[in-house]
Amino acid sequence: MNDVPQDRPPARAGAAAPGVSGETVAEVLNLAASRRLTVDDHMFHAGRTSFRLQLFTAPGQRAVAVATQAEDEAPSLTNVAESCVAAVWQQHCPDQELPPVWIERQLSGAFGREPDFRLVTFGEAEPHEVRNPRWSIHDQRGTGYAPRRA
Repeated sequence: MNDVPQDRPPARAGAAAPGVSGETVAEVLNLAASRRLTVDDHMFHAGRTSFRLQLFTAPGQRAVAVATQAEDEAPSLTNVAESCVAAVWQQHCPDQELPPVWIERQLSGAFGREPDFRLVTFGEAEPHEVRNPRWSIHDQRGTGYAPRRA
């Protein structure tokens, strides 16, 4: 494990109470702030899956987690998103009222194909537990996020 020394961010003042309905993509994008890499674990384990975890934090800001996995690993981040977010939240930012902003990065073995970054928002959150994930893919033109169709 390659952990960078970590500051545990405080619970965000004015954050929505746990257990409320989820946030929108626009609300997540409004959380933009300067953060620094505090965890870089190349083999983070959450339940039955493993992935590279990069956690970015700043005092008074919600943590941002980037989970990277090869597309042929199983179970995929998409299939176990809730348990992966819960594990990161509990282990690395347990004092925050809301889960880390969750970004999945799927690496492809296909030559020339760009990695797929997906923002995942959750319909509900309680302490260290999330439900009802929704995935969005970044628009390749850099203009924002477009909902992914199933």
